[in-house]
Formats: sequence, C-alpha cells, structure tokens
Amino acid sequence: MRSSPLSKTEVKKLVAVCRKHGIELIPQVNLLGHQSADSHVKTLLEVYPEFDETPHVKMPEKYEWPNADGLYCKSYCPLHPDVHKVVFDMVD
Repeated sequence: MRSSPLSKTEVKKLVAVCRKHGIELIPQVNLLGHQSADSHVKTLLEVYPEFDETPHVKMPEKYEWPNADGLYCKSYCPLHPDVHKVVFDMVD
C-alpha cells in the first residue's frame, strides 16, 4: 500500500494512458467508514476531528480485531451539519 498520494505529474500520466486506451478512470474515495487504518486516523478526521462519529473511542497503539470497543475502523458522522460540504467537495 502506498503511503503518499500520487503527484500531479503521475496523475496526468495515468489520465493520459487511460484516455489513450479508452479506459474510464474512477478515483476511489473512502467514504463514511474507513477513516482509520491500523492504529492511525486518516486525513479527513485528522483535519476535521469534529466529524468523528466515535470520538470517545481512542485509537489503540496496537490495533487488533476484534477489540473491546467493537470498532472495526473510524467513520465520519453523516449527521454533522458541516460534513457534507467537505465530503462532497472532495468527491467533486
């Protein structure tokens, strides 16, 4: 798994190859769930911790499943009044 995003140059190369071969490129965006991996919160909840659906559950130093909290991974709260503006802008 790659730990850093593609550079602008890499994205342009990828788009060019897809266009050349008639491939529709659909970016993957982890929505709702999947806002953490292992013991680390991902960028959306790092930048907007107020969107965390389970702020009372702290990420363990060593993640194991199943765990005492019953948490598979962090998710953002779809009821937060500001979350959709941010998430929809990301998707667009």
